[in-house]
Order: sequence, then structure tokens, then C-alpha cells
Amino acid sequence: MNYERLSEALAHFRQIAFHEKRSPTFMEITSYPHLENVASNVLDFYFNPNAEHGLGLLLLEALLSLVATPVTM
Repeated sequence: MNYERLSEALAHFRQIAFHEKRSPTFMEITSYPHLENVASNVLDFYFNPNAEHGLGLLLLEALLSLVATPVTM
């Protein structure tokens, strides 16, 4: 392969957009700076079993098990 073809191939590869899959940041979850929605957005993220946290139903089931537990004082 000659220099010109190699240079063209490298230029072509540089144009390819590589998108690395990543989890959302805390600020993205909260939709900051919309402060009135921060708590709701965090709860929505963690209680959604299909969200990117990978916890499935764990948090929702844990909350529901606590709600079903009688409180004694």
C-alpha cells in the first residue's frame, strides 16, 4: 500500500464517528439546572426498571417491601 492510499484511508477513518455507550451522569439524571424537577428525575431514574442503572426492579421491590412492613414505635 502506498503512502497516498494509506493517507486516504486514515482520513476516512477519522471521519467515522465513534459513540461510546455510557451511563448518564448524575447531572443528566437530574436535568440540572431545572431544580424544581431534580428530585422527581432522580426518583424516576432509579424506580424505572428499564433505566440504564441495570438494577431492574430491585429498588422498586425494596421500597414496596418497606411500605408493606408495619411500623411499630
